[in-house]
Amino acid sequence: MLSPSIEAFDGATIQDPRITKMGDWFYVTYAARHYPFGQFWNPEVKARYANPDCPPEFPRYLRANATLTGLAMTRDFRTWIRAGWLTDPLLDDRDAFSSPKR
Repeated sequence: MLSPSIEAFDGATIQDPRITKMGDWFYVTYAARHYPFGQFWNPEVKARYANPDCPPEFPRYLRANATLTGLAMTRDFRTWIRAGWLTDPLLDDRDAFSSPKR
């Protein structure tokens, strides 16, 4: 099972997976955040999930706890290769998928 990693850009969440099979491999794009964010749509709950105090030189996605899109690959859904993030860390982006070239 793909779950949040330890001390990585997807340390808090893995959401909205999109799976594409190419050959023997499954390519999974997913939305991820570095820190937990709680029920961000609920102001009372959101107040309890404050972003860490980051200096201005930290990457924007850490300061804002922005969403990045990650890529993971598997053949069996038990073992995974995490390829890292796909989207620009200056954006809050999560709408990516992979598609075989035909």
